[in-house]
Order: sequence, then structure tokens, then C-alpha cells
Amino acid sequence: MIKGEKIQSDNPFIGRPKTTFKSVEEERDYLKAQVEYLKKRYPNLHGEDGF
Repeated sequence: MIKGEKIQSDNPFIGRPKTTFKSVEEERDYLKAQVEYLKKRYPNLHGEDGF
């Protein structure tokens, strides 16, 4: 690796601030929405056969 070269990562959560929630239900809804988004983005990871 060349000095100063930026490392690419597929992890979208690196460097993001931790989200705080007012209730458990709010956190649950946030996580459900996140799962749905990831399922749409990576459809082959949650196929009929599982893993």
C-alpha cells in the first residue's frame, strides 16, 4: 500500500456516530428499517435457501 492511500471498505457503519433512541420501540423500528434496506441492497444474501 502506498503511503497516504485511502483504504476502501464495504462496511457502511465505520465512522458513523452512535444513534441514541428515546425508547426501545423506536430503536426496534430503526433496526427493522435498516434490515429492510440491507435486504434490498444485497438481495442474494437472504434468499429462499438461507445461507
